[in-house]
Amino acid sequence: IWTKEANFKNIDKENYKYCLIDKAYPSYGRDEIKILPPSASKLQTDLELSLTPEEKSKIIDLYLSKNDKCLPFFEISAKSLSLAWEVISKKYLEKLLKYLQINDYEILPVTCYLTTLKLCPYDRNRRYFYVPFYANIADQMRIVVHELMHIIFLDNYQQHLEEQGVANQGILDISESLTVLLNLEFREFMLVEEINNKPSTFDLQNIVKDEYNKKTSFKSILQILIQNRLL
Repeated sequence: IWTKEANFKNIDKENYKYCLIDKAYPSYGRDEIKILPPSASKLQTDLELSLTPEEKSKIIDLYLSKNDKCLPFFEISAKSLSLAWEVISKKYLEKLLKYLQINDYEILPVTCYLTTLKLCPYDRNRRYFYVPFYANIADQMRIVVHELMHIIFLDNYQQHLEEQGVANQGILDISESLTVLLNLEFREFMLVEEINNKPSTFDLQNIVKDEYNKKTSFKSILQILIQNRLL
């Protein structure tokens, strides 16, 4: 499920467009979302003063062209993360599929990309997710297992949720709430604690924790989550 991509700069630019021009990410009830690294305060100001997507794109191009000193380190970081993932990948995926009660499923290839932004979206249909370049290996690994949980869960349960009548935001909330399981069922794979700070999921996160501690099966937990998003 891990592939490598050498064209780091263009891939990073795609995330800048998604996050800073299109602003296509869900808010999950957050008032403020920290996207830019601390060194990019001028970029934030320039983007706020620009009026059109074309102007914003030119500003981002200029910023990235002047901020390419990290490019030689992208490949090193990607290789390090790939090696770290190999340590846990087989056991994590086996345990994840077993816990989610998924049978007869083989995950399609998923690509992990590095980005210099703090916001790391995933796209299940296009089979990719981002991890932050400006992060230590422990946090990068936390994001890898987090995003793969989303993709695998949605591969297998999104259609069921839609058939049950759950709206798109409800599906996203349910998927995000399940990441608290990383601190519970999957804690042996975690070097740092998973903290999901999306307010629209807080109620569901509490349900997942409570039901897990009661030893409720995953599919039963899921049905409770569904009922809470149908209200």
